[in-house]
Amino acid sequence: MKQFVFLICFFPFLLFAFRGYKDDSVFIKENFTYADEQIKLMIKDASKNRLAFPRTITKNGKLVTTSMYDWTPGFFPGNLWLYVVKPKCTSC
Repeated sequence: MKQFVFLICFFPFLLFAFRGYKDDSVFIKENFTYADEQIKLMIKDASKNRLAFPRTITKNGKLVTTSMYDWTPGFFPGNLWLYVVKPKCTSC
């Protein structure tokens, strides 16, 4: 009986949980566009201080940096590398 009640409760969740999904190509294009904007902002701000590594951008658009002794400085060069080698997909 418990399994039946569980299925009755869980089935409507499955029907409505994934209703608003967009096409994958639209989702990918939006995310690549957003990532391009963020990387360009980090490059612009990072060029002001060559000894600081970009860590994140706040909601206000301010760049937060870190020193080379933190655990995150390798993410910025990794992001730059991924930005350069990303696929130049016209449908994305």
